[in-house]
Amino acid sequence: MKKIAICLAMLSVAILGAAISSASDTDTVSCTATFTQLGVTVSPNNYDFGFGQANDWSNTSGGYFEVQNTGNNNEKIYIEASADAGNTWTLAATNGENQAVMKCLGGDLTSWTSIHTQQTLKSNLASGATVDFDLAFQFPSSTTTYDTQYFTVTVTAVAAS
Repeated sequence: MKKIAICLAMLSVAILGAAISSASDTDTVSCTATFTQLGVTVSPNNYDFGFGQANDWSNTSGGYFEVQNTGNNNEKIYIEASADAGNTWTLAATNGENQAVMKCLGGDLTSWTSIHTQQTLKSNLASGATVDFDLAFQFPSSTTTYDTQYFTVTVTAVAAS
């Protein structure tokens, strides 16, 4: 009888110990990752400031141009204007002989700002969102050419921080 009691006691300790040692609980963490895709479109993508005389200004109004974030993440949008290769005229902060001015208004640029150097048009533009802007052009104070001059306005998107 003693042997049976001892065996039963050992068996119950083994079963109880196995039940305690095999008890566990788990959970999982679901992870995702997405590669950032930057994208930007501008419409319309051309504009003619027309004819002008010394010191004349010509500008768009009402948010004529629209930039859209076509990427999948928030973007910082920069804008900069430059004279095309072969131009006689250059761009600067003030006009002069063969020197014109291009300014932008819209987004984070709440007053007309020269864009002969890169400026931040929008510091944080959500995916799918748009920002409107206008351009102003001041003709040189004097010129040595009467040929049409060409300029490029570059809109650049980088990941917003």
